[in-house]
This record gives sequence, structure tokens and C-alpha cells, in this order.
Amino acid sequence: MSFKNKALAFLITASSWVGVKGQVTESFADNDTVKATTEEVLRQDTQTVAPREPIVKVPDSIANDYDSFIELSKSRLEKLKTASGVNEFMNRMQALTTDSVREVRIQNLREAEEMMIYLIAHFEGVRCRAYWDPAGKVWTYNIGNTRRPDGSAVRKGDCIRSEEESINCVKAHIDNFMIDDMVKYLPMDKMSSQEIAVMGSLLYNTGTGKLYDKQKNPSDLAKFATMWFCLRDDLSKDIFKEKFLSYNRTKSGQNRVLDDRRKDECPMLFNEIHISLDEPSDQEKRVINLRSTILAAMYGCYGDTEKMLERFDSVKYAIKTDSLQHAIQADLNRTYRQPIRAKTNNRYRNNQRHH
Repeated sequence: MSFKNKALAFLITASSWVGVKGQVTESFADNDTVKATTEEVLRQDTQTVAPREPIVKVPDSIANDYDSFIELSKSRLEKLKTASGVNEFMNRMQALTTDSVREVRIQNLREAEEMMIYLIAHFEGVRCRAYWDPAGKVWTYNIGNTRRPDGSAVRKGDCIRSEEESINCVKAHIDNFMIDDMVKYLPMDKMSSQEIAVMGSLLYNTGTGKLYDKQKNPSDLAKFATMWFCLRDDLSKDIFKEKFLSYNRTKSGQNRVLDDRRKDECPMLFNEIHISLDEPSDQEKRVINLRSTILAAMYGCYGDTEKMLERFDSVKYAIKTDSLQHAIQADLNRTYRQPIRAKTNNRYRNNQRHH
């Protein structure tokens, strides 16, 4: 090694002690041999590498402030575009979630609950009498329910006879199987009733297990949802939308029904269509009323928002009564044919026995 290179190596080592290593290496950047020597010394001097700073560094004065952390994150979106940035954001959000925040989430879920039930009914349909589900190998009734409100399994012969009974059955499912996970993994304090209703529709269909992994850590769905609902930036929206649409598969592969359902839910999730239980359907205002339109109106839209708006604003699909009540009454009035058993002539049978 030449005297010049030896001198450089010494200077690099010495400069690491006083924090001027970058200035020394830059002055010799035009020499290939010097670069190789520099890299060799840096590899040996690993203790001089400074630790990486957090993706989002929260000032001590607001380190425990939930809302301030979200506002700070909005100003540093570039730092959150990596996997480590997303993980750190989610970890901090969960750490800052206090009991008061959880109470707000529960309250918001309760306010969105009725809208959620009607939206689920539009996708799931209603079957009052218990039927055998060959896929799940379980007795099912109402809006895809396999459990009674008391938690016991649905049995053959069970029947829903009123709108109130139907809603209470779904509410029991939400309380027993959904609310805890939704409160823990979704920022429902930052979500509108419509957004909570659509996320509830997805999780009612897929199960809330999609929000966490085997170690109960937040899944990608929970992370991307939290990023979008808290930060509202274009990148978070695109990533979350792609993940949301991916839940269109069964064990046998992509499912057309699920694919169409996700595409119909997306415009509602991102407020391209507004759903309501009180405001009348209006194609120009892009509002659909779930209560005043028959449940079958959603079928066959295949994610076409204009077709959906047109149907909900059409007289053909409008009803004067409540949509859920209408579906229940229609199902109860439907005739279910029972298999006809062949009659046996007992007198003929007895005569044959004597002969």
C-alpha cells in the first residue's frame, strides 16, 4: 500500500473518533484505490456507525398525545413509505390508544351498527328458516348466522319471525365475535359511520381474524386501514384499497360472488357513494337508501357505481316498507316443498302376509 493510502486509512480511523469521517472520505472520492481502502476500514470500524433514528420521532412534550402524534405523522408521510415505517406507526398508535379512545371507538361502532346490519343484509340476503349449509356443514339462518342470540348453535327447525329478532341476532354476533377485535385493531374514532359499516360488512364476511396474525399482532389489513383512516393520503388509500379488494377468494380460488361484493363495497368505503337509512336515494347526490330498497338491488352491479345508483333511485326496486322487514315477510310466505313420501296400502300389505 502506498504512503498516501496508508495515510488515508490512518486519517479515516482517527476521524471516526472525532466525528469527521465523512469529510475525509469525500476529499479522496475520485481515486478508486482510495475508495476500496476506505470501504475496508469502514467495515472494520463498525462501532462508529450511528444507530438509526425512529421513522417518526415524537417530541417528548407530546409523546403520549394520540391526536398530536397523528398530526405529526401527516407532516412526515415520506418517512412512512417503508415497511418499517408502517410497523413503527402502528406500534406507536396502539401504545397511545387509551381507555378513553377505546370508549369513543365503541360508541362510534354502536352508532354505525344499524347501518352495518342493513348493508350486510343487502349482500347476504335473509333466510328465516334454518337451512343446512353444505360448505360450512352447519345449520344456518337469518343473515348467515350459525348461532342464536344466546350463543347456542342454530338447529333444524329454528326460524326468525320478525325484523327485531333478526337485528338482535346480528347484534349478538357483533358483540360476541367482532367488537373486541374491531376496537383493538381499527381506529374507529377516526372513521365515519359509513366507513365502520363497510369494514363491518367485510369482517362479518371474512371474520375478524383477518385483522391480526398468529401472534395477535396487527395484520397488513389492520395496518393499511389505520394508515388510511388516520392520515388520508393518496398512497395509503391505494395500498389499502388493493388489500381490501384481495379478500375475494375461497379455498378453491377466486370467487366471483366475493369479488363482486368487494367491488360494490369499495365505492362506499371511499365515499364515492353515500349510504343512508333516512335520506332518500338520489342518483345526482350519489346517495343510496338501504332501508327503502329491496335487498336484491345490489345483485349484479359488479362494482358499477352508476348502475348501483340507478337501481337504488329506480321505482322498480323501491318499497314502501322497511327492506329488512319486507325480505323477512317474503321469506316466511315462501312455500318450502317437502319431499313426498310414497303411501303404503296397509290392507294390501296385510293380505300379502297371510298368503
